[in-house]
Order: sequence, then C-alpha cells, then structure tokens
Amino acid sequence: MFSLAAFLFINLFALFFGGMVLIRDKKLKSNRLFFIWVILIVSWITLNFFEEEEYLGLAIREILLRSDFSIAIIGAGILLLFVLNFPKKTTQLKRDLLILTPSFILAFASLTDLLLYNVRITNQGTIIFAENFGFYLYGLLLIGYFAFSIIILTKKFKISKPPLRGQIKSILIGLSFSLIIGTVTNLFLQNILSVDVFRFGMYSLIFFIAGTAYAVLKYEFLRIRFLVVEFLLLGILATLLAQVLVAEGLVEALVSLISFVAMLVLGFTLIRSTYKETEQRKQLEVLTRKLEASNKKLKELDQTKTTFLSVASHQLRTPLAIAKGYLTTLERGMLGKLAPKQLKAVETLSKSNNEPVALVNELLDLSRIESGRLVAEVTDVDLLPVIDEIFEYWQPKAAEKKLKFVWNRPKGKLMVKADPDRVKEVVKNFIDNGVKYTEKGKVAVSAGQDEQGAYFRVTDSGYGMTKEDLSHLFEKFASGSASKKVKITSGFGLFVVKNIVEAMGGSVTGQSAGPGQGSTFEARFKPGK
Repeated sequence: MFSLAAFLFINLFALFFGGMVLIRDKKLKSNRLFFIWVILIVSWITLNFFEEEEYLGLAIREILLRSDFSIAIIGAGILLLFVLNFPKKTTQLKRDLLILTPSFILAFASLTDLLLYNVRITNQGTIIFAENFGFYLYGLLLIGYFAFSIIILTKKFKISKPPLRGQIKSILIGLSFSLIIGTVTNLFLQNILSVDVFRFGMYSLIFFIAGTAYAVLKYEFLRIRFLVVEFLLLGILATLLAQVLVAEGLVEALVSLISFVAMLVLGFTLIRSTYKETEQRKQLEVLTRKLEASNKKLKELDQTKTTFLSVASHQLRTPLAIAKGYLTTLERGMLGKLAPKQLKAVETLSKSNNEPVALVNELLDLSRIESGRLVAEVTDVDLLPVIDEIFEYWQPKAAEKKLKFVWNRPKGKLMVKADPDRVKEVVKNFIDNGVKYTEKGKVAVSAGQDEQGAYFRVTDSGYGMTKEDLSHLFEKFASGSASKKVKITSGFGLFVVKNIVEAMGGSVTGQSAGPGQGSTFEARFKPGK
C-alpha cells in the first residue's frame, strides 16, 4: 500500500508540475519538451513499478522491462533537447532528429535480444537479465546524453546573468541529483537491489522535475507555503487513489473514488487561489518597485528644486538689496534734494521693491526648511518693540485702504523665547496678511500672556476662509480661496511662518468663521525672562 501510494504521489507530482510548466507558455519549445519528458518519465516510472509486480507473468514483465529501457533512452534524448533549448529555442527539426536518431535505434534494439537476453525471474520474484553487447552501447549513449546535458547547462550557467543564472542553477542541481541516483540505481544496480530500494532510486527524478519547474515558473510556485500545500495535497490524492486500486469491494472503491474526486476539486481550487494570490503579490511587488523608483526620482527633483530656489533667491537678493539701498538714499536726500514728483516716484519704487524683497526672503527660508538648514537662535526677546516697528510700517498701507488699524498694546514688556530676526518675519507675515486680505473694516493687533504662554494675534474683518482653506492652511504652496483677490501671494508664507515658530519652540493657529467673516491668526511663544 505504501509503495503504491509513493508511486502514485511521484506520478501526480510530475504531471502537475509538467502541466504547470506547459500552461505557463505553450509557445516556448523548452516548455513543450519538458512536458514531453515528464510524460515519458511518468511512463518509465509506471513500467518500472509494474515490471516488479510478482502477480504478472514473465512474458508481460519482460515486455514492461524492455519498454522501460526503450522509453528511458528516448527520454534522455528529449532531456538533451530541452537543455539545448532552455530558455530560448536554439535547435531546428533537422538537428533534433540528428540528436534523437541514436536513441530511437537503441530504443528499438531494447525490444530485441541485442540489448538484453535471458530474461528470467529469481526465486525472490525479482526479474533479472543478461547484458548483450548492445547494452554497453546503450549505457554509453545514455551517459553521453546526460553528460552533454550537464556540460551545456554548466556553460550556460557560467555565461548567464541573474535571474537566468539562478534558474539554470536550480535545473543543474536537480538534474545532477536525479542522474546520479537514478542512473546508478537503474542501470547498474537493478539486478542487485531489493524492489523497494530500487523503486525509491527511480523516484529520484523528482529532484529534476522540481528544479526545472522551479526555474521555468520563475520561483513563484515553490514558495514554502505552496510547497507544503502541494505535497500534502498530492500525498492525500495518492493515498486515496491507492485505496481505490486496492479496494476489496465495489462500495469501498466507490467511496474512495468519490473522496479522490472531491479532494481533487478542492485541491485544484486551493492551488488556483494560491496562484492568484502569488500573481497579485508579484504585481504588487512590481508596483512597489516602480513606486520606490518614482519616489526616488521625486526626491531628486525636489532636491533640485530646493537647490534652484536657494541659488535663485541668493542671486535675486543682491540686486534687490542694492536697489533698496539706493532708493532709501534718494528718499532721504543724501544724493541731493528731489523735486516732489521725483520723490513720489522714488517712494513708489521703494514700496514696490519691498514686495519682491519679502518674497525672496521667504524663498530663502523655504529652501532652508526643505534642506533642513533652518536655524533659530532662540534668546529672550521683548516682543512689543518688534510689533511696534512692523505696525508703524504698515500704518500708511492700512490708511490708504481706509482700514481701522488697531494695536492693542499692553503695558510694560512681553518677554518671549525667540530669534530676534525670525520673530520679525512672523509678525510681519500676520500683519501683512491682515491688511492685504481686508478691503474694508478693521485689522486688530494684540499681544499678551495667559495661562498657555505668550501670544501674538492678528484679527481682521476681511475675506475669511472656507473649511477647505482651513484644512490646508499651513501647507506648502497652499492658496486659499481669497488668494485670487490679492495681486501678489507666494502661497508658502504661512508654511514658512509655521516652521519658524515651531523651530523656536512655539505654535501657530488660524481660525475663521467662514467666507466674508474675517480671520484670526495667532502665534504662541514660550515665555522669556
């Protein structure tokens, strides 16, 4: 029973993987040759198995024995053709016939006494024979086929590159194990070994079948989980089929047959689902690799953009600073008193120059943030004088728009932990936005200290913000719905401010009741001494 189950298991194993290789790509000559080889091997194993069954007569067992030798030599020729054509077709029909002709001649000779004669059965029930001169030619050709197969695979292995190199390696290892065990057992030890040991020798071809399937199917079918499932399933199927064959009654045979069919359907469904899962995982791995490559490229582009911003900003900053210096000099009359119209033109130019200067400074801060070079030298700073300076600067602009511009200044000092230069950017940005985004009404500036720490706050009655605006408020290049109503807006001012304040250990928030209902921006700082 065990020997029969093992025999059925090996055949099911071979047919399954041979079929999977063929289905993988029927157009490949190597796949078709491998499937033909598997069919021949299954036939050879079957002949070997039954030629040792004592209940068969000598005449039948002799036919099986001779057929076994006949199929084996043809299988060896097909093996060489497979190796020559793996992974791509390299032989034509004429060359195939030239390679196979000697095997067909000796296959025919195996059916006559030219190869073996005096076939008989020993007292132990084992079939034995005497070798004729053709037997030695047979052995040389068989070894030659196998030797050339190994040599060709070895050469292909040496000149190939991954992943083909790994595929050839798996075939080479499997073939070597199978040939060493199978050839020695079948060709030289058939008349010496017991039936059970001899049969397990011929089963060694499982190594080559598994190695080749592993290679042709590109590693995906022999993952550990699938391998365990496959072996368990084939083992169960082989056992059930063996029970059918050795059943003593019709009912027992029918039950075993129904169980076999049910397990076959269940197993096919399981294997199919595992295959689909493997294919999906493979596709996911491909997509993951593509995503990683895209992310890498995006990072490179982002770094290039950051570098460009830094270089461009530094290049722009110099001429703008020079222009600002000369305009200030002209405004103050240090190069001579200007006529009223000239002075007005210079003042207009000076105001216009301030906007690109502020934009360049924001660009520089943005590049520092993205490259991780933003540094805040935190110290104790009185926040009120900073607000005084910025508020005074924006008073003319607010008056020009006829806004109620209020600075609710507390008494004394408001010491905070901040970078003296950076905190000016924060105050300037909040007040600038308040005036810029308010066409009528009020902009109120306030500061103070409560239980949560020191704060600076700007409240306006301007355009306000939508919920969508609020959800992206401090993101890079986020443009609110009101930005279309403002002539100049970079879209990253609040992003820069948020990073500056957080670098100083504080936090920022923005609130709005909705469009047309104004906004409130607040920066929190750690209290200073």
